[in-house]
Amino acid sequence: KELRAIKDSIAEAFDVSSDGAKVTSKRRIRWDSKDISGWVAALNELVSRFEERVEILLRACDNIDIAIEALGTVAYDRQKFCDAVENVQKVVDELSLAGYSDLASWGDRVNRKMGAVLAKRLEEALHAWSETFQPVEADSSCEKDSKKKGKTAPVRAPKISVEILLRNQEISASPAVPTTRSIFLNELHDYMGIVCTLPCVNCERFEVFERASGAEGKRASTFYHLVDSLSPKALSNAYFTVECHIQNLAAFVNQWLAYQTLWDSQVADVADSVKGDLNKWHSLILEASTARTTLDSTATMTEFGPIVVRYNKVQSQVNLKYDSWQKELQTYFAAVLAERIIENFEKISDAKTRLENVSLEGSSVTTNEIVLGVTFLQEVNQQIPSWHKKTTELGESEKLLKRQRHAFRSDWMEASLVGGQLQQVEQLLAKRMRIMEDQVPLLQSRIVAEDKANVQRVSDLLSNWEQNKPLMGNITPDDALEKLNKFEFNMKKSQLDQENLIKAKDALGLDVGASDNAISGCLDEVAGLTEVWEAVSKPFDSLTELKDTLWATAVMRKVRKTLDDILIEMRSLPNRIRQYDAYTALHDKVKSYLSGHSTLSDMKTDALKERHWKIILQKLNIHVAFSELTIGMLWDNDLLERKKDMAEVLSIAQGEMAIEVFLNEVRDRWMKQELNLVLYQNRVRLIRGWDDLFTALDDHTGGLILMRSSPYYRAVREFQEDGNLWEDRLTKLRAAFDAWIDVQRRWVYLEGIFFGSADIKNQLPAEWSRFKSVDGEFITLMRRISSRPYAMEALNIENLQRTLERLSNLMTVIQKALGTYLEKQRSDFSRFYFLGDDDLLEIIGNSSEPGKVLPHLGKMFASISTCNSVPCEEEGVLTKFEAMLSKDGEKVRLDSPITVTSKMNVKDWLKQLESGMHTTLAKLLNSAVSDVQSTKSSTTSLEGKAEFV
Repeated sequence: KELRAIKDSIAEAFDVSSDGAKVTSKRRIRWDSKDISGWVAALNELVSRFEERVEILLRACDNIDIAIEALGTVAYDRQKFCDAVENVQKVVDELSLAGYSDLASWGDRVNRKMGAVLAKRLEEALHAWSETFQPVEADSSCEKDSKKKGKTAPVRAPKISVEILLRNQEISASPAVPTTRSIFLNELHDYMGIVCTLPCVNCERFEVFERASGAEGKRASTFYHLVDSLSPKALSNAYFTVECHIQNLAAFVNQWLAYQTLWDSQVADVADSVKGDLNKWHSLILEASTARTTLDSTATMTEFGPIVVRYNKVQSQVNLKYDSWQKELQTYFAAVLAERIIENFEKISDAKTRLENVSLEGSSVTTNEIVLGVTFLQEVNQQIPSWHKKTTELGESEKLLKRQRHAFRSDWMEASLVGGQLQQVEQLLAKRMRIMEDQVPLLQSRIVAEDKANVQRVSDLLSNWEQNKPLMGNITPDDALEKLNKFEFNMKKSQLDQENLIKAKDALGLDVGASDNAISGCLDEVAGLTEVWEAVSKPFDSLTELKDTLWATAVMRKVRKTLDDILIEMRSLPNRIRQYDAYTALHDKVKSYLSGHSTLSDMKTDALKERHWKIILQKLNIHVAFSELTIGMLWDNDLLERKKDMAEVLSIAQGEMAIEVFLNEVRDRWMKQELNLVLYQNRVRLIRGWDDLFTALDDHTGGLILMRSSPYYRAVREFQEDGNLWEDRLTKLRAAFDAWIDVQRRWVYLEGIFFGSADIKNQLPAEWSRFKSVDGEFITLMRRISSRPYAMEALNIENLQRTLERLSNLMTVIQKALGTYLEKQRSDFSRFYFLGDDDLLEIIGNSSEPGKVLPHLGKMFASISTCNSVPCEEEGVLTKFEAMLSKDGEKVRLDSPITVTSKMNVKDWLKQLESGMHTTLAKLLNSAVSDVQSTKSSTTSLEGKAEFV
């Protein structure tokens, strides 16, 4: 800014612009001008100020260079680096406050100089890191590089503690290896961050308005970009040291985690995998002992660079568990070894006993004994080397247990006893071999004779096999397998005798001759037939089990499914088995059962009763009770071939079944038929639904009558008895219900009349008494039937038919007397002729309630629909009628109101109403005629006429 002011002052004085162009100025300075002194003084001031600012800038540059040099020499510490950077920032802040221009570009150059120094320090720090934490087995190239660089100060990093723990019988590292790697890498990153996170010099800290455009907005705030300038080798070496220590840590931790097997597996499982192999047991015991010695260490921690692994807590627990494992392994090994010692001792002792019993001399010795004796001597002579080897293994295993200080049980058998027994066997064998050599001629002659006899026995056996081998399918698999087992036993015995003779010939120096493979071929054939019969036996057993199923409990759907399963199973057998007659016979039998299954299913019907099964069993010649009958008995006695006979029996059974179903339907319907009762005027329950009852009675009675013509009905005595019984019951029930419905209808009619009107009681006292008796008897009857409302219960009522007929007759007499009474009432009041008996009875019955009589006025009076009544509070007065009303709503007031008292008969006030109607109409007519004749009309008269009209 000062330099620009100097240029502008000079340019103005010499009439030129700062860029060299010619301008016209009013203040051109000349040497003889009066203003030259002022211009010189101003220029001097500008130059002095410029020199002062340049001096400040040079001083600032020197301070910055000193601070940058300090960055290259201070210790690698965060605080010291921050102090040096802060010194640089202070100088820059002073220049910024002094108003120096273009300070941002100058600051970028300062940051680049600082970045170069810090990059060098960062690379040196990474080399120091690699040297400090370089593993012992690190790459040789790293060692050479470190020697070239010279010794550097070691890096101090915080220790990372890792502990091997046993929690809930599970060994684990805390923290885990991946977590430890993360912590280690974070420490490396923090170490690099001492430099990379230092703040860059900021020249705009005191700027009020930030500059966010162009390159100025993209300046980095820290030296994090220095990572990109590092040499790849230095950076990779640092990460390599971390990874080496982590790999060593993982290997070390895995060694401890491998001991988890002590808790996860059982000694019994290890013993089962090794089983009885003494060599494997020997190796296993030695490995366990070697592994146990590695745990006997006094160290409790191991370091991998800054990582410290402590395992003192888990070490003692693993030792105890390992000791327990080792003892259990020794116990299992001792048990296996004891079993082997006893086994070998018994085997050698048995051989010794048999050698002692071998006799090759004397006339009492049979040829078979000589053959077996010579053969046994040969076998023992061949087994002696293997017995020596096993005895040596047993002795070494026993010594191993003794070295492990194993406590043997009290009944332990020493391996030396096996060796002693083997020596006795060798001595006895040598003696018997010498005897055999002395008796060779005699033994040879007897062996030759036995060989000829054996050839004859083999020939007879093969001939018997050819004649009696079970090829046909007419025998059961059990019998066939039993026969095959006998043949196999005899053939194997003959083959063994033949092999013993060959061994005896070989031992005595006789010509063995060509071997005969006839028995071997027959044994192969026996094996093939055994396979066939065993394959067939499973479906045969399934079929046998099905045939043993009781007929009474058999389900035809399951029978069909079982037969299908058997057929599918047989079809899945190999072709080599399906070509034999045993398979073919069983397959054809199952197919025949399937083809006749429909006939068998037809027999499984409820229509067939015990009487039918007796006929069926007689025809099939089966002499067992029906409860013991099985499916197999029906199949085996040609049920499927006698379809015609079975169809005849089944047809009869189905016809009888239809009759039985009908009789059961009648019985169930009427034994359970409830009468539908409804409460009538809170007095008694009456029967309703008569139409359904009569329809059912007629249907069932007609069915029973038609049933008599069926031939199946006449053939079964039980049907005749039940049919006659129910026909009689339903006939009686129909007659009773016919009378009952008539009595109930009349009672309902008369009950409303006699109990609804006191006038009838007074007019017809005899009939009222008679109906009261009928009512009591009918109520008693209905209450009895209400207690057990079943139709058949009605037949249990004594003399029901007579009672109903008597009640009907009584109510007929009452109705006749009631008709006479009604005729008398009509003669007293002629308008009653317009009413039917029911309406008239209702009027008479409600004489004390005039309101109920009013609806009948329209039938007795042509133009009167009802009357207008006025309530009256006078004692004994029921109501007052003051006007007559027509159907069209016309109202005519009575000349004098009609008063209805409680003592008045309905005929009396109806007669008063009739008289009042005549009087009122006559007066109104007279008044109307008078008004018409009068020349002078009034509003009142008009209203009167209108009212009359």
